[in-house]
Amino acid sequence: MPNPPFDIRRVSPDRLELQIAGSLEEAWALEWERELRTQLRHCKPYSIGVLISLEAMTDYTLQARDVLVRVQAFLDEKANCTAYVADTPERRALAAWVRHHAEGPSVAIYENRALALRYLDGQHGAISALRPCVPTDGDEVGSVGDDEVGSVG
Repeated sequence: MPNPPFDIRRVSPDRLELQIAGSLEEAWALEWERELRTQLRHCKPYSIGVLISLEAMTDYTLQARDVLVRVQAFLDEKANCTAYVADTPERRALAAWVRHHAEGPSVAIYENRALALRYLDGQHGAISALRPCVPTDGDEVGSVGDDEVGSVG
């Protein structure tokens, strides 16, 4: 069997980085899930931040996509937040599909690693590569007041 198209690294006691590369098929996704569950079996709930990079993934099967949903649901029990790095519309669509179907409460999707790391480092405000999101009198970052709904800034 060739090298797996995934990498799992514990980069610090409270940070896990996962990378999927090449074509992800169900057999590899199941192996990735088994390895991840083994590595995190003693991890306390909500004790780590997880970065999942899809940047090197070329394609995936629908069966592998379903495994990713299960993996994300498992991570929701262990991670305080999960950030996907998805640099193309197709990869962002996959990450959004996984987030939606896993019903992940603290899953974010970013187009580059730097933004994902900012999120994982606790800068949970709105992060935009297009323009800064600045709070207005008493508003939280990125919030929209009732009178501003539907307006474009």
